[in-house]
Amino acid sequence: PGADYTIELILPVSSTRIPALVVTGPGYGLDISRGGIFRNASGASSGTPASIADSIRIRNGGRFIHNTPRAHAANVQVLSAAPGTELGIMEFDVPDVSSTISLSGRIYGKLLLRSAAAGGALKYTAAGTSPVRIRNDLDIGQGVSCGLNFSDTIILGGDLINSGHFDLGNTARKVVLAIAGNILQTDAGLLTESGEANPEILLTGNALHNLTIKGSIENQVALVIHGTGDALLSAPLRLNYKLSLIQGRLFSSSAALLTLGQSCTSEADTLSGTSFISGPVRKTGLNNEDFVFPLGKGVNMRWMKIKNATGDFTAEYNS
Repeated sequence: PGADYTIELILPVSSTRIPALVVTGPGYGLDISRGGIFRNASGASSGTPASIADSIRIRNGGRFIHNTPRAHAANVQVLSAAPGTELGIMEFDVPDVSSTISLSGRIYGKLLLRSAAAGGALKYTAAGTSPVRIRNDLDIGQGVSCGLNFSDTIILGGDLINSGHFDLGNTARKVVLAIAGNILQTDAGLLTESGEANPEILLTGNALHNLTIKGSIENQVALVIHGTGDALLSAPLRLNYKLSLIQGRLFSSSAALLTLGQSCTSEADTLSGTSFISGPVRKTGLNNEDFVFPLGKGVNMRWMKIKNATGDFTAEYNS
């Protein structure tokens, strides 16, 4: 379409045929350019309504909306990862109470999870043992609950944008969510786990990570910084399980205070000299315990240890 216009092709809910749309190759059976939208809203009772060969290309600015409870694995399995598709949008907006997403081993551009078609509340689940690559953002909308049963890495090249409830581990399988961009969570957002595997949020980018994490991080979810980029808190953050500073600094402030809960531990690389918290950090719930604050300022790492301490303590190093 021309500038400021869209062209939308809809497989409507009135269509019940399986398959209803058949496209054959060779080459890209479905090619969605900027401003183009393909919406699969099939009303079929089973099966895969859209049979597309040999592959699907969602170019930057294009959008594929899966708007039906019917199968989609065969479609996302053939998504192109060619240059120019990094910002192509794959959106799930399923009119049902729950839906399973095909993630294991897949490559997406930008992935959106929505609940509008379900009336504002929808539970997505996904399981697997193979890496997932999302080359741009993972955007979880309000009213969405997403639960993972994964034992590998989800590689996120852009931002985690969360206004829903994101359960990183609901079994004994451990997932690592490796984020190159920012974490932007609204007041309605929740990052949690309900299983036994202690999942990790791993910051791996080479630029500054903006951490605007409103809402909360609950249960045994670890925050790990291991990249060439530092992290900046733009909102207060409370951690309840673990903070691990393998490589990189975490910047806090009085307006964006880092709080480590009673059961939260911290660890940092003492040899690199560049892995510390620059700004205030508050440790709560000590009961006749020792605790080490991994502090620093600028490029200078300084540690502070308190012994046999009881109560809540806030510490900051000022050079």
